[in-house]
Amino acid sequence: MTEVTRNTPRVLLADDELIFARATSDLLSRHGFDSQTVADAAGVLEKLEAQDFDVVIADIKMPGNNELELFEALSASPGHPALILITGYPSVDTASRAVDLGAFAYKIKPFDLDEFITTVGDAVRYSQLRRQVSRHYQSTRFLLNRIEALQDGLERPHARSLDESCREYLRTLMTSIAESSVEGMSLLDLVEDPDCCRPLRDIAGHPEAEVLRNALQESIEVLERTRHSFKSRELATLRKRLTQLMEITGD
Repeated sequence: MTEVTRNTPRVLLADDELIFARATSDLLSRHGFDSQTVADAAGVLEKLEAQDFDVVIADIKMPGNNELELFEALSASPGHPALILITGYPSVDTASRAVDLGAFAYKIKPFDLDEFITTVGDAVRYSQLRRQVSRHYQSTRFLLNRIEALQDGLERPHARSLDESCREYLRTLMTSIAESSVEGMSLLDLVEDPDCCRPLRDIAGHPEAEVLRNALQESIEVLERTRHSFKSRELATLRKRLTQLMEITGD
């Protein structure tokens, strides 16, 4: 069984067939996933309240999900894990509804084990990428609000000093560059996974990936040179994160 760490992909398997659930959970654990099991929809919701999961795998014929109630509830919540539906009783109706609810995959028991593991891995990366895009969207909105506030201030020339406005704009600009570098390196880390799908591996091997690494190094150097001119805890934290990323990808 693979040692569970903070970065281990976390999968929640919901199925009331205990033998199947245990065997499948053991399979997932052997392939590097932190796999936990519950026997009904209520157990899924309770687990999701307590911790984050990358993927939820749920059977149709179990308490609380006979009519896809669980998937309806999860698909309506923002930032939910990737959803995989498994069933021993396939139908056009459930397959169609699963697609409508945004399920990542619809698997029919008994399924090919290698194909199943590949699907779960793809679902993990899908979930992680979606969360990363969401985080970047929120940080971008925050920076945009800062720029809009600065722009409003510049409409009233005497509301603040020109030096103060310049410093605020430069802080915002540098924060944007640094955060974009962090997001870019996080994405490269995701797509350079040896088990990742081919199109994403091609991105990681593209010459632009090296350009991004060079830009990251330049961002660190700029932040270091200006650390005394722009005293900011936010920029100091970003500088530290960027430096750590460079150390991680130094090889």
